[in-house]
Amino acid sequence: MKKNGFTLIELIAVVVIMGILLLIVFPSLSSIIRSNENKKYDTYYDAVKEQIELYARTRRNELGGIEGSGCVDDINLLLLKQYDYITEFDNKKVKCSSLTDYSNVDLERVGCTNDSIYSNISEIECKSPNEFSNAELESLGINTDNQYVNIRIENNKGRINVDYSMICIKHGKRKPEYTNLILKTKNCENYVPVVSNSLINALNNNISNSNIETINNDNYLKGNVLNNYVWYSGKMWRIVSFNTNNKTIKLVTDDNVSLLTYNTLNNEYRDSKIYYWLSNTFLQTLRNSNQYLTTVDWNYSNVSSNVSEQITGGNTINSNIGLLNNFEYNMGKDFLNKNKNFWLISTTNNNKAWYVNNSGNIVDSNVYESYGVRPSIVLKAGITYVNGGNGTESNPYKLTGDISANPNTPLNTRFSGEYVTLNGELYRISSVNANYTKLILNRTLDIEKQFHYFDTKYSKNTYIGIYLDENWIPLINDYLKNGDFCREEITKAQTVDCDSSDLIGEINVAIPKIGEMFTNESNYEYWTLTNFDEEKICVLTTEGTINAKTIEQNSHIRPVIVVDNSIVITGGNGTKNSPYTIGKNE
Repeated sequence: MKKNGFTLIELIAVVVIMGILLLIVFPSLSSIIRSNENKKYDTYYDAVKEQIELYARTRRNELGGIEGSGCVDDINLLLLKQYDYITEFDNKKVKCSSLTDYSNVDLERVGCTNDSIYSNISEIECKSPNEFSNAELESLGINTDNQYVNIRIENNKGRINVDYSMICIKHGKRKPEYTNLILKTKNCENYVPVVSNSLINALNNNISNSNIETINNDNYLKGNVLNNYVWYSGKMWRIVSFNTNNKTIKLVTDDNVSLLTYNTLNNEYRDSKIYYWLSNTFLQTLRNSNQYLTTVDWNYSNVSSNVSEQITGGNTINSNIGLLNNFEYNMGKDFLNKNKNFWLISTTNNNKAWYVNNSGNIVDSNVYESYGVRPSIVLKAGITYVNGGNGTESNPYKLTGDISANPNTPLNTRFSGEYVTLNGELYRISSVNANYTKLILNRTLDIEKQFHYFDTKYSKNTYIGIYLDENWIPLINDYLKNGDFCREEITKAQTVDCDSSDLIGEINVAIPKIGEMFTNESNYEYWTLTNFDEEKICVLTTEGTINAKTIEQNSHIRPVIVVDNSIVITGGNGTKNSPYTIGKNE
């Protein structure tokens, strides 16, 4: 009778045959797996390119329209991720926490090397080259002597072309699993379409000859000019002059943006506090200032009666930001006068400087007084504007590339001065940082309050703090986050952090301090955080000057709020007529 089953020899034969088959099939399977993984990279690359092209097409007008020719390459993958055009590479095989959280054995078990320079990333991470340091690129075998395109968008009379570089790294390995590196063949310092929408050409064509006075190639605007408005970096500007030789354009803000002292002890503009604030604090609020602005000689001649010195000679400083001098203000007085006090760059004798008073006249003042500030900048040659603007206040020129935010853009990535609406109220962005956005109400409340009866330091326990805590916070509490507020005047703390004695504990609603951005426009006099002396508080007048009041007196309130960094933009374009609407990024 025959027994069922295999003999030992038959079993050995089967194992040998299976081994041979595995030797034949396994490399093919491995190859297929690697091929499929590489296809994932290819698919992701194609998806990213498609989204970049979508980004470019939806902004065709901002990139020169159908007549534009030029390029821009200051966009990166991180920006597109913030706009939700692209997502991270989706690979869920391995998730590595911080390398210090695991032993070397644990790391090796999940495929992560203990000497990896990357942490807190999934198995595959895709970035653009400029998101890596040189050391990281070199560790991946990439030659850092070469300059690679990050994202380049070219417009050739309406035809959009996109190139970009992306590096995909497999976690636990130094070499890139997938690269698409394109060497830069040219640099795009700024997008420059054809001259059909050149800003300087628009001025030549649209400004009446009766409103222009030409001196040494500089065309100064004069009279009641109504079509010289420019919207840039969340701020409204006025064109004061343009040069037909070097094609540059000088702008000044349409209104005061802050309230500052000129200096402390002397009137030397080069070393003044106002120059430090302009070239450091304010300049940081401008979008891509290195692309839009050029450096010129700013004349701060101290001889006010010698106008020729303020044009061709006198004391100068080379910078990309400054203030108007006496001559420039007098030339454009009809459209520059706002019936508010603001400093000019021109100095006088006896440690004084010139300013425009609320009657529109130029007078001198001690440098330690506080007046409004209207920064001035000079645009580079070749700057263009978005098709459709005509330079009026309701439809200003908008510089090409100065793009308003898309929906889902974090609010704290935007620019000081842009408008935001919340709970039916209009605010302006005062400042931003990685943790929150500070907004200032665009009006002053019509209610008057005592500051307190004994405390000269603002807190939730002062009368104003109690009012805001009970009547203001409940309406918008879901949007707020605690932040630090400082009582110290900005010009007194330009090089150091806020003194601990002037630091107010973490609160989410307060009032402005002296020197804070966009604290000048006001329909009422209002309280500030800043002390005038031990017994009095500074109040800001409607003319843009400082008065002192005792804490028992009454003045108005202008709220400043701190908005959580999870807040995103849901609509609008950041202008006064179409402010950003906001919501929480759940």
